[in-house]
Amino acid sequence: MPDIDLKHYLGGGGPGRGGAGGHPSGRTVRLSGAEIALAVKRLPALPAILHEVIRDLSNVNADLARLQERISSDPSLTTRLLKMANSSFYNSSTEICSIARALTTLGFRTACNVVVASALRAALYQGDVPGFSRRGLFRHSLGSAVCSARLGRMVPTLRSHQDQLFVAGLLHDVGMVALSTVYAQNHIETGSDCWSRDQILDVERQLLGTDHLEIGLRVWEHWGLPRELLAPITRHHEPLVRLLDEPLTLAVAVTELYLDQLGFGRPRPVATPEDVQVAIKLLGAEPALVLPALEGFEQEVAAIHGALTT
Repeated sequence: MPDIDLKHYLGGGGPGRGGAGGHPSGRTVRLSGAEIALAVKRLPALPAILHEVIRDLSNVNADLARLQERISSDPSLTTRLLKMANSSFYNSSTEICSIARALTTLGFRTACNVVVASALRAALYQGDVPGFSRRGLFRHSLGSAVCSARLGRMVPTLRSHQDQLFVAGLLHDVGMVALSTVYAQNHIETGSDCWSRDQILDVERQLLGTDHLEIGLRVWEHWGLPRELLAPITRHHEPLVRLLDEPLTLAVAVTELYLDQLGFGRPRPVATPEDVQVAIKLLGAEPALVLPALEGFEQEVAAIHGALTT
């Protein structure tokens, strides 16, 4: 495991702890170290192809031929990629029946992203958590992945992180995913309350004695994820001005605010358009240029979700 300064990621003066003003109904549970470890181990193991594709995303020598070979060896993945390539979002003409044509239609990076999302579907599609509508966390994760990738194409400060943005957005709340089974097994009602990004950490600590940032660190360690994903998983709730030296994490935090002001995956909106504009400016970009590029992301999320649920 890499040498980690936990204080830098989780310790004193870290993420904002806005008062939650209460918590979802149901009994509280103080998780022991053993129970936390079990919650993490309950997550499905990651397929070997996931680590390979994540490496390929940042490998300038990776090519479509090798990706085609990997996908073709997995019938389920082949079906999902073909369904994605034939979705109305990517293709409006002739039917695509081969992996080679699907890869040409989608492009290398998008195809890799679909493979990553497919490999992680079983892990991310776990259950419900406070602050999100039913299956809302899964939609939120896909939305963050898509919007983060779009930011990478628009914002100059993110260009060197383009290969990691989709994965970072998809996995940033993986600690929350691990906790979803804890809520279910202990009969903690997730309810319809809608907590902001500042409040949810207080809610988790009141209910469980821990939060999804701490659990996310354990998942990152358990899965052996790349070091680049550590900060997006463990620091995305910090005040945005403290993330100026972490463009990848800041981008994920910006997409969270964007999704929250739309109420995407939530019972209702929990952020304002003004919050989003300020956040985008911290990325060194102009909201008037970036926001139009994010519009219509729901259709792309729907295309990926449709392909994953075959």
